Amino acid sequence: MKQVLTAISVVVFSIIFVGQGAAQIVDNNCDDFPLMSRHVSAFKWNHAGTAIATASQFVDYAYCPVRIELSIFNHIQGSTVAYEIPLPNVLVIEWQPDDEKIVLGSGNGTIYVFNIMTGLIETSIPVSLHPITTLSYSTIAHQLLAGGWDNTIYQFDSSYHLIESRLIDSNGIPGRSRGIVNIIWHPNGRFLATSSITGNVKIWNINNLQLVNELNMPIKRLAVIAWRPDGLQLATGSTDGIINFWSFNEGDLTFVRAISAYSVNPARQTDSYIAHLEWSPNGTQIGSIGLEDNIKVWDSNTGVLVQVIGEELSITHVDWHSTSGLAYAGTTYFTYDENGNPIETGNYIYISR
Repeated sequence: MKQVLTAISVVVFSIIFVGQGAAQIVDNNCDDFPLMSRHVSAFKWNHAGTAIATASQFVDYAYCPVRIELSIFNHIQGSTVAYEIPLPNVLVIEWQPDDEKIVLGSGNGTIYVFNIMTGLIETSIPVSLHPITTLSYSTIAHQLLAGGWDNTIYQFDSSYHLIESRLIDSNGIPGRSRGIVNIIWHPNGRFLATSSITGNVKIWNINNLQLVNELNMPIKRLAVIAWRPDGLQLATGSTDGIINFWSFNEGDLTFVRAISAYSVNPARQTDSYIAHLEWSPNGTQIGSIGLEDNIKVWDSNTGVLVQVIGEELSITHVDWHSTSGLAYAGTTYFTYDENGNPIETGNYIYISR
């Protein structure tokens, strides 16, 4: 993959709004400390590959949240519009198929539908008492799936009416140590895959959310998953640092190969941690993010490391679009000029082609 980086210089127009059902930022009784950093919490290309939506949390030097920002970068025009939104946080972003609205999953267990044409939250949907950490929209089934710390899949129609909900682990205890990590539609719109913090990977038939297959990862902590774009393989990763590839046929999973992506440092048992997997559009490469905060791109057929992207950046999110390229984002920090005005050091979005 030829690497041509585009650093996004952001021109921000801040618009403060309160949409329907929007929650207010919690007052943590923090003192007024200077702004320290921007942490990207959610990141997603739109379907057309013309825009990237990013949710960021700004933190001061006391590690108190200052504000939550939703920014829309127009890839064609090279401009960004940013909205300061009155939500406690945004943990996940998903675009509607028409690319006119963005679905936001929040730590307060609510799903919000944000209209980019009006700059308003037009719908709020209380779902759970626990955070919503994963969203997946099927352009074939015209349905939205949501999940989070309560171990439950929520299935919504295109008007966001609840169709079905299913507890994925009857032995699970709702909470941070037991939640769903990923819910991902199969490209054919008839199956979905879920992964959990406990290391379970399950395949479901979308009809009545029936369980059809299950994998137990060798390390019983954190499983991340990604479908190959043609749907013929599922990639899984966990805290053992290994990417496993499974062929998929109508619910059946067969082991194909494995890549030892990250080695365990005896002094830090978490060094092997795989946080995210992302296939290339043609299915010949797969990108992984670990605790090294960069992207490793692997040949999915041979297991050879092709390149490492963003070695000097604190990368936390990546999304690979079929025509617009590999986009990634992470943490940036602030310095101050002689007048005390904050200056963001570096860009928080990059695109590699």
